Amino acid sequence: MSGILTLDIGNTDIVTVLYTDDGLRLRDDRRMTIKEESYQRYQSFFQTIIKEFNVESPSAVILSCVVPQIRETVFAIMEETWPNTKLLSVVPGILPEMNVMLEEPRELGADIVATNTGAYYKYKDWTIVADLGSATKLSVIDGDFNFYGGIIVPGIAFQAKSLHQMIPHLPHIELKKPEHIVGQNTIASIQSGIINGSLAAIVELARQIEQEMGHPCRKIMTGGLAKLYTPEDLGDFEYDEFLLSDGLYQIAKARIQDEPAKKNSISLD
Repeated sequence: MSGILTLDIGNTDIVTVLYTDDGLRLRDDRRMTIKEESYQRYQSFFQTIIKEFNVESPSAVILSCVVPQIRETVFAIMEETWPNTKLLSVVPGILPEMNVMLEEPRELGADIVATNTGAYYKYKDWTIVADLGSATKLSVIDGDFNFYGGIIVPGIAFQAKSLHQMIPHLPHIELKKPEHIVGQNTIASIQSGIINGSLAAIVELARQIEQEMGHPCRKIMTGGLAKLYTPEDLGDFEYDEFLLSDGLYQIAKARIQDEPAKKNSISLD
């Protein structure tokens, strides 16, 4: 089967999605990130994906990886696994039409490039993206593909872990939204503080972003931990589970059209 295969390697999860060349999502897979530089384990992972997705000869494979110590290893295995396929690794500047308005544009992470590309192609409007992963990241983009910057907050799971580490007599908690805002026991109180508090911070920061930008914004929430919240919790935010993967698809599609050569390995520097 052909198609475009997207690989999002985050600090917590690997999300793999197979699209048709026209953008229809066919298969998806989420599993824990292998953080050690293990050639054999990633070889095995790719062989599993080939078998489960039936994707021996995709049109393109595109990688977003925010784990520096494994990025080059993963890309090398991609080259070994798909030697005749166009291979891409997301770096700042991969889409010249994205105007990154940062003091140091090369600092922009691959995941943020991908989520904001997804937001641009889907909405073509002022958009705030809240990505809830190992860190909680808010970013803002406009309808002309200008990326203005963002906010990085310690992630929900990190907050829970660090609270216990810093104050050992406070218990580990399950990442679960409590029934009430006011906790009636220690665990529920911590859950409310971290989970409800994180959402409240996101909502307030989005309000301040709109105020500073001088524009109302569409508000999108994505990332593995966004599933902690119900649609009723989100208020003005919309949940988009595959925003990052959809952005990777759009980047791959654009690069295939711009450079129709079979293989194109983007610099990992």
